[in-house]
Amino acid sequence: MPDKANWLNGIGPDAILISGGGDDIAGNQFCIFLNYAAPGVDGLNPSRFQGVLDMVEASYNDMFAFRDKNAPGVPIFGHCYDFPVPNGAHPLCAGPWLLPSLNFAGWNTAQGTAILHQALLSFRAMLAGLAGDPKNLFTLVDTQGTLDAADWANELHPFPAGFKKIAAKFVDALQARFPGRI
Repeated sequence: MPDKANWLNGIGPDAILISGGGDDIAGNQFCIFLNYAAPGVDGLNPSRFQGVLDMVEASYNDMFAFRDKNAPGVPIFGHCYDFPVPNGAHPLCAGPWLLPSLNFAGWNTAQGTAILHQALLSFRAMLAGLAGDPKNLFTLVDTQGTLDAADWANELHPFPAGFKKIAAKFVDALQARFPGRI
């Protein structure tokens, strides 16, 4: 039974919003999901990448079980990721997250952009499968194709105007689920 003392005024959440899975893929570990560049070789290694997708899916399923135990019936809203450009741009405190792995495996930025597109379409398909199961009470907020090149601050994060575009997608999904309340 959930400890309602931990909830604001003893009232549980109306919804749970999550951004999850990206850190399992992006970063130094990204190189292990890649094949080494060679003519006729696909950049993304399907079996290794499927392994990380399975791990992320297991984490989502655990989140659904946790929610069912502690906040039954509360819907979860999550998003897929838009298509970044692996250009090495990063803030002073972290990154870069994509270009070093691609360079290590011998892929250039143009090839890396295509590899990331393929990977993120697969990630979205996995999340769509979770959203398609009614028992999960999971809404996939489709954010792919939302950002323009000028919206990206670095390899993974948009500028504030880009974040507003992503947030607007969440607002639309929440308004559809809670008409008249948002």
